[in-house]
Order: sequence, then C-alpha cells, then structure tokens
Amino acid sequence: MYLKAKTSAWIVMAVGVLSLTGLGSLLNQPQLMASQGLVTQFQLVSESFQGVDDAAGAWLFDEGMLLDMEGNHVGYYQATYRTFSGTTSAPNAASVQTTLFFENNVPGQAPSNVTLFGAHTFDTGNQVGSIASAGGTLVGLFVGSQYELDGATNILSVTDNI
Repeated sequence: MYLKAKTSAWIVMAVGVLSLTGLGSLLNQPQLMASQGLVTQFQLVSESFQGVDDAAGAWLFDEGMLLDMEGNHVGYYQATYRTFSGTTSAPNAASVQTTLFFENNVPGQAPSNVTLFGAHTFDTGNQVGSIASAGGTLVGLFVGSQYELDGATNILSVTDNI
C-alpha cells in the first residue's frame, strides 16, 4: 500500500520503506520521519576517492553526491576511513565516519546534516553502524538509528529506532 504525503514523499507502508522525493518539505514535517521501523534510503555516488598512507596505517577519503531512490540530487556526503597496521588487517576492516549534507538553499546557513559512525569491510564494501549526531532540521530525528551500506550498490539504508 502506498501513501502519498503532502510533501511528495512516498511512504511504502507494507514494507516500511520511506523514499524521499520532496526532502526539503519533508524535513519541515518531522512527524512523517518518526514512524517506528521506517527505512530511509539514499544512493551514494562517489566523485572523489583518495588514500593517504602514514606510519600507523592509512586514511581514505571519499566524497560525492547523495541521491534519493528516484535519482534526485538531495545533497552531498563525505566519508573518512581509518585503518591501522595490524589491528584492522585481520578482519580486513576500517572505522568509517560519514556525514550527509542535505540541500537547504538558504544562503549563509549551514546545511542540515547527519553523521554516521561504523565499520567498513574491504571484502564486500558493506558498512554497519549508527547515526551519532544530527544538525539543522534533522536534530532529534535520526540520532541512534542504525544504518547499513550495501557495498555492491552504494545504497545507504537508515532504520529509524524510535
């Protein structure tokens, strides 16, 4: 069953998936985001990926566009990966911090954002973790929510924990 909200966001109630097409309007109506078990999905499109080795391990930096599931550009992301020689080599993993910056079109105002912390496996590119902070119109909506990133598709799924 589909429900079309006034914001033009489609909510798929049967499977609990929220796809954002009217993100700007939706952010002004947090009650739509606060339903238990909803999964918000985005696609990450990398535009720059750089690696820097140091004595302790390596830093990896990734940034690009953030798209909703209909392919609309809704913001940008920046991700920082950290590996250490020895400790993360056995699981072939890295710690990862990713910040999602959402378009707000307000000159001089910082964009609404959420920051994710988690683990990345180099075997599949998959990630798991949770949202540690949120700013702007997203304060209180996502903090503590779990996320997964499918390394094969670069689809980020955030499951609301409320």
